[in-house]
Amino acid sequence: MPADRTLDWLATEPRLTKWRDSDRPEALWITGSPGQGKSILTKAIVGQLEESLKGPDVAVVYFFCYNQDPDYRTPSSVFFGNMVADEHHRKIYCVIDALDECEDPQGEFCSLLSTISLQRDSTYANAVPALEILISSRPSEGHMERNLKDFPRWNLHANKQDLDLYVHSKLAELPAELTTKQKDLVETLFRMVVLMDIDRNAETCSNQGGDDL
Repeated sequence: MPADRTLDWLATEPRLTKWRDSDRPEALWITGSPGQGKSILTKAIVGQLEESLKGPDVAVVYFFCYNQDPDYRTPSSVFFGNMVADEHHRKIYCVIDALDECEDPQGEFCSLLSTISLQRDSTYANAVPALEILISSRPSEGHMERNLKDFPRWNLHANKQDLDLYVHSKLAELPAELTTKQKDLVETLFRMVVLMDIDRNAETCSNQGGDDL
């Protein structure tokens, strides 16, 4: 659960509002190394869409891929999980988190997403329903990069304001009897650990390179 007031900036993030508010089909690819908050972000985006875009003519469909569970790591799982929409909708928002954890060795699923997304630049751009695709993943140099290279991209990094709020929420859980000096020391050490963890995840992802997805 994110700390209170984190992600408040999301409602006015220009890359997201352009994708969300467009009258034409749009796509957005959020990339970032582990620990940058991609899944937390996509969950928040889904929550905001469901809260602010209620109506019979708008559908919000989503899937969170997870490579440790066979029910959550195949293209068929993505389509037949809870992604249900029909032609009666004016607009469909499709959010897929952790696409790099979806089994797609030949890149066929990524190619399909690319083909669907290309309608935004075609004569079908004004077709109903308009499909807005948002995906998140680790950086990839394989099939995903080749097939989704034309997707507008948002390279995600941990947000400093959210990091401060998270640290302070954890400090609020400390025993009341600690002195101010002790709390300051704990805060310094905690920040160091969080930042080191983020940097280590980013370095690991960089060393591993992109999956052949």
